[in-house]
Amino acid sequence: MNPKILAAALVGVLAVGGGGVAAGKHADKRLQAFYENKDANNQPIDPQLRVTLKSFDMGAFSGTAAWQGDYIFDMCAPEQTITLRAEDHIRRGFGGYHITSKVYLVQPEGQDIFLFDAETQTAWGGDIDSKLTVPAGEYTHEGIHMTWEAARADISLKQNGSQRILERWNLDVPAVNVEVPDNGFRFALNTLKVKADIPMHPAAMRSGKDTWTVDKMTLRSSGQDYILEQLNAETEQQVNGETVAFTSRFDIAAIRSGDHTLDKIRLHAAAPKLNKEVLAAIYALNERYNKTCLDPKEAEAELEKIALQAATGGLIIESKDNHIGLNGSSITAEARAEMSAGSHADLHALQQALAEQLQYQARVEIDKEFVRQAAAAFSGITSSHISTEEQDMWIQQIIQLTGGVDKGDKIVITRQK
Repeated sequence: MNPKILAAALVGVLAVGGGGVAAGKHADKRLQAFYENKDANNQPIDPQLRVTLKSFDMGAFSGTAAWQGDYIFDMCAPEQTITLRAEDHIRRGFGGYHITSKVYLVQPEGQDIFLFDAETQTAWGGDIDSKLTVPAGEYTHEGIHMTWEAARADISLKQNGSQRILERWNLDVPAVNVEVPDNGFRFALNTLKVKADIPMHPAAMRSGKDTWTVDKMTLRSSGQDYILEQLNAETEQQVNGETVAFTSRFDIAAIRSGDHTLDKIRLHAAAPKLNKEVLAAIYALNERYNKTCLDPKEAEAELEKIALQAATGGLIIESKDNHIGLNGSSITAEARAEMSAGSHADLHALQQALAEQLQYQARVEIDKEFVRQAAAAFSGITSSHISTEEQDMWIQQIIQLTGGVDKGDKIVITRQK
């Protein structure tokens, strides 16, 4: 499930008290439309949402509402839903409505589960800003014990015609702990932060950046401890007229287990000159996938169209400064691929053109010590022994299989066309 889609859905449901209220004398009419999940053209606002307004009592400046909403995760499996309900307190202001909500997960059997508090500001124009707070708590079920500190999310949606677009969202999760005492399993997550600023919608193509960070994750399984430190993942799109520069960075400071440490992990990629219309087509297909039961053959045909459209403008992909360290040794890599612009009749023709016209350069450097350290780590995991002679044989096999060059303490592999 795309977290952006789910975030937009939750805030869409939360807006029943305000997004459907609109302004002054039109309040009842707009609420009825939202109750029916219809826009001004009598079309579904969001086919993934089914909202029922249980009660509504609005005075001149304040009021209350109660609603229940079903969210469909997969439009091809409409029976798979979660059901939320909320009790709203509404205040009317000069700029719109302020709604305070308590949101519960509806349980078919037993007591409903309180999920979070929400403070939602809706403007007369339809824009929505919402702050969600999950209180600290704990949960135990079938031998699994889970605890968490208070978490918070900030979500903004912008009105665009008859639809709302998820403009940006932030998430702050200080700590989550999961433990299974019977088998010694433990998992701990410390300080997850998300700052998402790429709308990913064809009607809102603009520059932005999404960032995910984790301070620390620890896992204990089968008597072995694994520790991840300082994860940082960034995706950025820079819109420049009719092209988009797209970059991706994935960095981890260290992953530790026993005597072994993977560190300075860097995986970077960039497409500096994507066709803006191609990226918009990708976002549009993703939007259709989340809003309809898209036939696989139709999706495949759409992807083929996008690939052919992308090829008409040419393609450049770069990957630099990639690195993986292991106990003081390392692997580094960089690559660049480019294909000139051109039109192609179908996917088969495009594949032929790629084989004939794609130009690329790649370089990988592997410390021989990295191979030896990897062998030692493998020995520890499998409780086996790999001799020095076997390690040297591994090194020679890598050179032979890749066509690499022995550079003393390194293996250098290059490819070019």
